Amino acid sequence: MVRLILHSVNFMSGIPQIVQDEKSATCFLLHSQKFIELVRAGALEEAVHYGRIELAKFFKLPGFDDLVRDCAALLAYEQPHQCSAGYLLEESQREIVADAVKWHDFVNRSEREGCTKLLEISS
Repeated sequence: MVRLILHSVNFMSGIPQIVQDEKSATCFLLHSQKFIELVRAGALEEAVHYGRIELAKFFKLPGFDDLVRDCAALLAYEQPHQCSAGYLLEESQREIVADAVKWHDFVNRSEREGCTKLLEISS
């Protein structure tokens, strides 16, 4: 599952069906997870730059602002695991993102297969 997240985060441009809707929850989760992984790796300057470009898009959208704030809070602490937003650095957050990516892929695949079957039936 973690491999799926890291693959998705590193190659988001290779997953057009997810990043096509830049304001989707799945796209947001991937962007936030990349930010979290940058913080985890200690790449704080890169995290700030990435957050300004990618996470800022979601700040004023309903439902995303609290998580954007929690992501940003990770930058304010020398030991982000110990802050109130430290839950984002736990394995369970990676699992949430992986599940969202898998669900998105499942739904898209089901829709494509359903359309293909409908076309076969109508021909």
